[in-house]
Amino acid sequence: MADKIEKPWAVYGTFVTEYLGKIRTEGKVFDIRNSDTDSNPNLWDSSFVKQFKTSLEAINYFFPNSEYKNDKKRLIQNFLSRFPSEKTNLENLITQSSP
Repeated sequence: MADKIEKPWAVYGTFVTEYLGKIRTEGKVFDIRNSDTDSNPNLWDSSFVKQFKTSLEAINYFFPNSEYKNDKKRLIQNFLSRFPSEKTNLENLITQSSP
């Protein structure tokens, strides 16, 4: 496992269904968490993983094709319910990206 993952956020999955998560380990095969408390292995071949530096970048990429495509607020609420540790960081990123 790498000491620090440069792009720790991921959108991953097949062509039909994609998910949003945090990378636990990277390489040819990625282990991706679905929540802060997820401890189960969730292994994906690297060809099915797109990496992002911030959670906001991953959310913006994921949003248009997600089940939440008409409600970004609901997507962010769902994300924060799974990754509450990211709340302050995400709020700061949103503030910085606002005009």
